[in-house]
This record gives sequence, C-alpha cells and structure tokens, in this order.
Amino acid sequence: METVKRNSFNSRCFVGGLLLILPALTPWSATSHALGHTSVSSPGQSAGYFAFDPDHQKPVAAEKRGIRTVFKAHDRCASCPSGYRLHFEIFDSTRATRKKFVVENRMAQVDAIQVLSPSKTVILGRVQASVQIVTVVDNETARVTDSFLCFRPVVSPSGQFVAYVKVFPIHFVEGVSNEYLIYDFESTAVENRGPGIPITNDIDVGFPIFPLGSSNLPGDNVSVVEKDRHMLASERFFWSADSKNLAFVDWSNGRASIVVAEISRGSRIPRIASKPLDPQEISNSEHCKEYRDKLAFSFVVTQIEFLSFQGSHVRLKFRFNDPGCKRLDSIDLSLP
Repeated sequence: METVKRNSFNSRCFVGGLLLILPALTPWSATSHALGHTSVSSPGQSAGYFAFDPDHQKPVAAEKRGIRTVFKAHDRCASCPSGYRLHFEIFDSTRATRKKFVVENRMAQVDAIQVLSPSKTVILGRVQASVQIVTVVDNETARVTDSFLCFRPVVSPSGQFVAYVKVFPIHFVEGVSNEYLIYDFESTAVENRGPGIPITNDIDVGFPIFPLGSSNLPGDNVSVVEKDRHMLASERFFWSADSKNLAFVDWSNGRASIVVAEISRGSRIPRIASKPLDPQEISNSEHCKEYRDKLAFSFVVTQIEFLSFQGSHVRLKFRFNDPGCKRLDSIDLSLP
C-alpha cells in the first residue's frame, strides 16, 4: 500500500475555463412548480439521477433520525447562476419545528437529498446534464454552508464522505484527466480547501486520493500529457460498508486497474493499493467480434464488492459490450 499526501494548493482560480462547461441552461419555466414528497437515494449508493429537465423537476425528499428534508418548489431567478431559485423545508419531528431555506447557487436540478445526521443534509444536483453539484446544508440553521461542482459523486454509507471526480471543462479543451477526490462532511468548508483557496471557489475542493501525487491545484486536470491522463473506468465509485475503503477502476496508459483507497486514517492521507486488470482473463477473445483486437474496451465494471474488512480482497462484476466477449461474470482479486 502506498500513501498519498496532500500538497499545497495554488491560490489561482480556474473560473475562466469553467465557464466553458456552463452554457445557457434550460429556459426558465413560466411559473413556480410545487412538488410532492418522494425519498430517493441513500448513502453508499449513486444518486437516483433523473433525466436532466429542470422545467419538470421530480419530487425529492429524504428522512433520517427524525429529520426530513424536502424539496418544495423552484422558480425562475434572473440573478441566480443557474437561472433557478430552489425552495426547501426541514422538518424536525423530535422538536416539532419546520424551517425553510433557499438555494441560489449553480444548481438547476435536484437529483437526490441525503440526511447525513441530525445536523447536516447534503443535496446532490446538476448544473447541466453531465455536471453535478453537491450542496451542504446545516439543519440547525437551515443555511447552505458549502457547495462545489463535480462528476460522479457517491456518498459513503457512514455519511461522512463523498467521493467524486474533479470537474473540468467538457468543451474546447484538450488533455483532460480525471482526478479523484474526497470531501469530508465532518470538516468545514475552509478545512475542505487548501491554503489560499476561498470558499467561493467551487472547483478546487476536497482532498486528492488518486492518481498518486495529485494535489488538486487549479487547472491541474487539463492539458495533461497523454501518458499521465486518467479516466474513471467503472460505472461509479464503490464504498465498503464501514466507509473505510473506496474502490473504483481507473484507465491510464492503455490499461485498466482496480484501485482501493483506505480512508480509515482520514481523507487527507489515504493508503492506496492498485492492480492492473488482465483483459485476456476477463474476456473471450475467440468469440469477441468487434472488440477482438481491443479487449480492454469489451467490458465495463458494474460492481465492486469488498470481501475483507481490510479492503485487500475485492470482487469485480462485469457487463460486456458484446455478449460474445464474456468469459467471466465476475472475478475475485487480492491487492498488494
């Protein structure tokens, strides 16, 4: 296992590039939309993302330990970055209280709500079809305490962490690379940023866990030379039941590798173990047609299960782009 240490952050803001990924969103709806109450998603699972259609927002709510957070309505807002003002309520059944709050950040659509604890709620939403936003809310004050943009966020079962890919411009830039980060909900907005990074910066947020040597510097995930580029190759991130380990598949230098990050010592200095996947062991080259000469692209990792508390033994499950390529439904691996 190797250790990733957090380096110093650069104080520059990568806001200019981000504007490339925030084109005009769906036009404002003509009226405010009142919503019913439906719980979706839970920690450790991907948010139950709807099709991106802010004008037809689905009902979203969540409840835990007597706290129920509900998305009530949204209306157009010319001064809001997303073009929408989002209205929420927090119900505390133990205290018989009801509090309202409004979100006016880049979030155009609410996908999921997770009550992490009696004092904290996280809202997972999107600014556009492929760009997510995480918004943290203090249940006691009914105020937003932080928000940041990302790709593929997955909250840990304990509700302490969320793993995600650092956001980058999706148009007009070259050499983009995935940088895998963790945000600690038990730390403050300031503590989840490096020295000199203001809390108004919603891009360079969180602690890098992979690739090794990552430091979450502004703009460090664009204009990356080809040999150093990385891409998430599993359908999402996968947490162990105790939230001490995080697993995913990374693609770099023409091969996919299983990566396990041990978070038990904290999000700032995770221990990393990785192992390359052998396409010949997973796919049947004799029956592969379209992917015979590119077996590494013939399958997708759809599930990663932890077979040991230490996180060193995992089971990978696959989906094949060509059914004829299937050699194994799953494979068990031991990591160093």
